[in-house]
Amino acid sequence: MIEKYPPFGLPTICYVGLGSYLILIGVYSSALSVAEDKKLRQIIRASVVNEASLLDSMGTAAMEDRIRQKVAKITREQKSVLIQQTGIESSLDDSEISQFVETVIQEVKRSKRPN
Repeated sequence: MIEKYPPFGLPTICYVGLGSYLILIGVYSSALSVAEDKKLRQIIRASVVNEASLLDSMGTAAMEDRIRQKVAKITREQKSVLIQQTGIESSLDDSEISQFVETVIQEVKRSKRPN
């Protein structure tokens, strides 16, 4: 008795190349996104440190507000530049960026305290 099964092997083999290509594109896009997030974090850190050193004489609250405003502006600009360069949007959202800015501000405060 000969059993006839539908030919699932051939269509499956035909889609292996496409599937592999799509997985490769996904991994590549993720790697680019992580690299761009790292660049964005470095830009934020450098901006906060520079602003903090320039604005030492101002009040702490006013200094922190000015730093947050400037970093938000720089972040928006850099995000758009990174999107234009790579075509991939950053995975960092505004809340993560503001949390990172707070972390950097706290680090700068700790480093300026006399030991």
